[in-house]
Amino acid sequence: MVALTKGSFTVPLVVAGGFCLLGAFSYLVIVGRIEPLPVERGRDRARDGAARAA
Repeated sequence: MVALTKGSFTVPLVVAGGFCLLGAFSYLVIVGRIEPLPVERGRDRARDGAARAA
């Protein structure tokens, strides 16, 4: 793309920035809200017991 613009980096940088913004926007829309997973107490106790036995 730099060759097409005769050595100017302006157009390629604007295009790259546009793709960055598009990617950030689509990430926010597709992924949505990020929340921690709930902890199951039974698994924690089993894991602690196995760690103590080792």
